[in-house]
Amino acid sequence: MTPAEFDSLKTEAMARASWGDSKSDLRAWLMVNGASDQETEALIRYCYKQRGQQMREVGRRNLIVGISSLGGAFVLGIGAWALLDAISANGVRLPARLYGIAIAPAMLAGGFGCWQLWLALDRLVFGAHADGPVE
Repeated sequence: MTPAEFDSLKTEAMARASWGDSKSDLRAWLMVNGASDQETEALIRYCYKQRGQQMREVGRRNLIVGISSLGGAFVLGIGAWALLDAISANGVRLPARLYGIAIAPAMLAGGFGCWQLWLALDRLVFGAHADGPVE
């Protein structure tokens, strides 16, 4: 196998690993495309090491987004509650659904933040073994 063919094979193997192909599928694909047993094992180790690093990087990003979203949800919820409480303290009677409408964005941001934290945990803990493509 020429160096150019090997580089092409390595690039394709990296792409397949980053899109979530299993090691056995990747091994079979490499063998069909002419890689030796030694090259196949070395490429699989390399590809999944890179995948793990990529997944952990995405996990760190998810962690930052999740914490920021939860902080924003807290500030948004407290701000909406304080504003509506200040309005009603002046003797204005507000309908109950207005509180729900004001708090709903905070609840959505909090839910999004929790989801991002869950993704971060999955990607930081499991790394290369996490399912699905690297996003």
